[in-house]
Amino acid sequence: GRKKKEYGILRALGMPKGTASGQLFIPFLILGVAAAVVGLAAARIVTVRQLEMGHTPAGFSLFLVGALCFLVLLALAAFVGLLHIRRRSVLELIQEKHK
Repeated sequence: GRKKKEYGILRALGMPKGTASGQLFIPFLILGVAAAVVGLAAARIVTVRQLEMGHTPAGFSLFLVGALCFLVLLALAAFVGLLHIRRRSVLELIQEKHK
């Protein structure tokens, strides 16, 4: 949709493929890192509260693994999407209608 068209316009203006891809990939990466940081902070707060109440916090280490998996999957999804976009011609990307 919109990102494909944006990539096509950047390429039509002469931006190299790698730079144009970075313009689309970096916001997804920043969003993923921000989500992981917020999630880790929330998990830390919950863990501290559980320790203060005398409970054993078993879920924090599982959360760390989950946050890491989330970041990896987000980066992979963004990368695969960019590969799909990069294989199309600039004209095709610019003329594409929203579905």
